[in-house]
Amino acid sequence: MKIITAEQTRQLDAYTIQNEPITSIDLMERASATFVKWFVEQFQEAVVPVVVFCGPGNNGGDGLAIARMLHHKGYEVKVVLCQISSNTSEDYNINLDRLPKKDTILIEKLTKGAPLPNLSGNPILIEAVFGSGLNRPVEGYWGELLKHLSQTTGSTKVSVDIPSGMFADQPTEGPSFQADYTFSFELPK
Repeated sequence: MKIITAEQTRQLDAYTIQNEPITSIDLMERASATFVKWFVEQFQEAVVPVVVFCGPGNNGGDGLAIARMLHHKGYEVKVVLCQISSNTSEDYNINLDRLPKKDTILIEKLTKGAPLPNLSGNPILIEAVFGSGLNRPVEGYWGELLKHLSQTTGSTKVSVDIPSGMFADQPTEGPSFQADYTFSFELPK
């Protein structure tokens, strides 16, 4: 089994975008649709609530697309926007705009220092906070969030592409999300 580095992941994405050709948002849409297909096969009970935690980058953009697609499949979806930075990726912004309007998906903003979320009802947690581009340990409030989510009992925990806090190509230091499942795009990280 080939395991790739974070840099190789970026290179593969750039190669695909240039040579297929496909835009980065369409590549994200395709990856998210693949995740949703797998998710529906694993968790066929649409009555289970789903909470998607999204960071401000492309991993969060994946999470937003996944939330929209699961909503369209009949799942009760809540999105938690982790406002780690005011800088958001272009594809994140596009997918945020694509979320259904009229309060059909509950959207909560989580800012540094806010009380950690109460996750009653044993929802399935989908974590899309930090992606494979993480280059330093997660500390402070956001590290506490990862620990809190990992310690939530009764909930199935799923990471998008790589568990947040985990490095793709070096030993992990600091907290990371403890996923029951990780759905990795392209190749394992």
